[in-house]
Amino acid sequence: LTSALHPSTARAEDGSSHFTVRDIEDPSGHALDAFFASLDRTANKQAGAVTRIAHYGDSFIVGDMITKTLRQLYQERYGNAGPGYVLAGRPWDWYHHDGIRNGASNGWNIYRASNGGPSDGFFGYGGVTLTTRRNNRRVWFSTDETETGPLQVSSIDIHYLAQPGGGDIEVIVDDEHLLTLSTEGEESHSAFHRVDVPLGPHEFVLRTAGGPVRLFGAALERNEVGVVYDSLGLNGACTDVLGRIDGEHLREQYSHRQPNLIVVAFGANESNRPGLVADYHQTIT
Repeated sequence: LTSALHPSTARAEDGSSHFTVRDIEDPSGHALDAFFASLDRTANKQAGAVTRIAHYGDSFIVGDMITKTLRQLYQERYGNAGPGYVLAGRPWDWYHHDGIRNGASNGWNIYRASNGGPSDGFFGYGGVTLTTRRNNRRVWFSTDETETGPLQVSSIDIHYLAQPGGGDIEVIVDDEHLLTLSTEGEESHSAFHRVDVPLGPHEFVLRTAGGPVRLFGAALERNEVGVVYDSLGLNGACTDVLGRIDGEHLREQYSHRQPNLIVVAFGANESNRPGLVADYHQTIT
């Protein structure tokens, strides 16, 4: 496990061996160099050195069951730069992100890339989008207790769609109205707005205030050197799910979020595809 977190470490401090995965297909031998270089900068506590990891997967990732442990291990070793990206609302009852409580009022339409949605393919960084035309509809993100104590953050970066005729969003922090954000745009495109707050536990509420609004989620971080591990689960997803997100839209999301490593962990749900698994087993038997 130590070796998995950093390739230069083959043994623990007590001298015991740890397994190392070496069978990743990489003809050049250097595909992960940029990622490990970022980790080195983070380990050396260089100013602004935040390493971000985006981990896509299916239902296990929806519940943050695997990614929670990975996040803890990376942050214990390299520093805690925040909990990362959280979907708007609760697209599944078991959706969970360690250290964050989130939800949405009624009156929102929820669309998931894993089971259809808007034909434009604008699902955001995490593959889920919420839309409404109603006033006073709310989405909230609140820090919570973790195994190491209360979670603290110093910023929230709101991910939404700018669109013609887009409505307004009131941003409320700890029960105080902070600003009104317009989602109006000449054409539909990814948009983001970051709000900085003093480091500590916080509650952020986004409340609609007239006109159509489309939200994707928000990234909660700390202004510190460390690792951010984004848990991006899509229930029932198969290997083709990211192809349902518009390519240019996804590039906009990555250009803004700038993950240093993208983990794509799908495959279990392929067993529901007629003939796929059977053909494979017939071949090997």
